[in-house]
Amino acid sequence: MPNIRKLFPLVLSTFLWGLQPIALKMLLIQYTSSTITLFRSIAMLLFYFVLMKASNISFPHNLSPGKWGILFIMGFTGTTVCSISQYEGLRYAPVFHCVLFSAAVPAITACLAYIFLKEHLNLLQWCGILLSFFGVLFMLTKGDVLHIWSESFNIGDILFFVNELAWSIYIIASRYVLVTLSPLQTTAWANFAGVITLIPYIFSVGNLNWTAPDTTSVLSFIFIVIFGGVLAMLAWNKGIASVGARGAIFNNVVPFTGLIFSNLILNESIDVFDIAGLAAVGYGIYLLIYRK
Repeated sequence: MPNIRKLFPLVLSTFLWGLQPIALKMLLIQYTSSTITLFRSIAMLLFYFVLMKASNISFPHNLSPGKWGILFIMGFTGTTVCSISQYEGLRYAPVFHCVLFSAAVPAITACLAYIFLKEHLNLLQWCGILLSFFGVLFMLTKGDVLHIWSESFNIGDILFFVNELAWSIYIIASRYVLVTLSPLQTTAWANFAGVITLIPYIFSVGNLNWTAPDTTSVLSFIFIVIFGGVLAMLAWNKGIASVGARGAIFNNVVPFTGLIFSNLILNESIDVFDIAGLAAVGYGIYLLIYRK
């Protein structure tokens, strides 16, 4: 049974990812999504290698070809597929749908963990996943859960589902290499593989622009690279190494951290539906992580 200290990295990562859309929204005023994705990925990669150099972590010479293959799967799914599907999905579908599909990550991950990792969940833990999902849905629909049936879904929603499936695969794949490599090594080399698979897509799409950034863009870029990127990914993999694939349920905390800071920074209101949804997500996490 994990203690609070082992859960802290997952809480930290979701806290930072909840803030990240605000920084991205500010960057998108001046730069295209292709430009942000490319330079963010490269900057994160350089930062990881600096951290490994400072920590005297050498190249993993004894890593088997199979483990390298898993790292490339992580890079391809966690960097390339997630970036492309999310940005392209937002061209066709609203942010509401993006958040809604992200709430399905714990269930998708649990199914994949059952197939590949033989991690079994009991009925009470599945109830925790469902309660967490409906907590997010309750917040998004302001208590009118049946409103979801009136939504029109399109190709953007298919891309959102691909995004969440790719992220779930990333989580499962990480469990195979975190037993051999540290969270820093795992994150760094997976990001290296992700940059390799991302660059051909970026240059085939084009639409790159680079102008002198203003102060807001510089601060936003620093945040999405260091805090929403490097630190959040390291914290996430460290948490998954301790808790296992069940930690995927913390994805459902991201909408609420985003909501809280939207209120503080953008003056968006928080109502009773948001608080009730957060309570449901919190109790769902408790059921999944602590109850047997």
